[in-house]
Amino acid sequence: MSGSSHFQIYNSTELLVNERSVKINHGYYNADNFIQINLMKDNVTTTQFNAYISVVKQNFAKLDGSCIVTNQINGSFTWASNGNLSNGYDNNIVCNFAVIVPHGTSYLATVDQYSVETGVDHLNYDDGEYDFELNYHYQFVLESYSDGTNRTYFFEFITDGSYTASGFVISFVENVCECADSIISCNDIVHTVMKSSASICPNLICSFTIQPCETPFIHLSIGAKDITEFDFIKVYSNETLIFNTQLIK
Repeated sequence: MSGSSHFQIYNSTELLVNERSVKINHGYYNADNFIQINLMKDNVTTTQFNAYISVVKQNFAKLDGSCIVTNQINGSFTWASNGNLSNGYDNNIVCNFAVIVPHGTSYLATVDQYSVETGVDHLNYDDGEYDFELNYHYQFVLESYSDGTNRTYFFEFITDGSYTASGFVISFVENVCECADSIISCNDIVHTVMKSSASICPNLICSFTIQPCETPFIHLSIGAKDITEFDFIKVYSNETLIFNTQLIK
């Protein structure tokens, strides 16, 4: 909105929002039966204001939603707002879902599909330390506690009584905390650290040996991210240390 434009929304008793307090993609609930929207603009020709108004019941009881767990294969699974995304999810529902991560396992969680009423319907995440709202393409690792005890992660989906969208799908790929094969063949183009996933488990030591190759030289490229001061990668050649991430500043 341009600096010379003015925007207000009133009900019968008060000013609900103006150009200084308005939030984009945020739902405003007005318990009054009256609403007035004022927009005073200059000569700017671009769109200054776009919104929709819907009527929802007050204090409507939230029902258990039809969220489902599907595709349970080898410890991995998905959690979705509804079975058929083309039909959309229901109004006035709440879904709660808990993922328990035992010692020796982690999960790679990915929001594969996401279409909800922005700012009004909410998909929330809580790990007991941090909580925030999820949206499209969020990806993170769920791990047990560093002392080896189980850790529980909570997910919640809440909708109101107005417009609905197709919904969401979150996939959880189990990563059993086992190192990949310790022998790396010369024919290997890519060799991951973990046996079943690209994500790394905590408190793990993996060692690998490259088989002797016919060629006199080997090009070794190490790809790593999110390495902390407590993690390290070391490479030895004929028992001589030639690479150590702890020495990289």
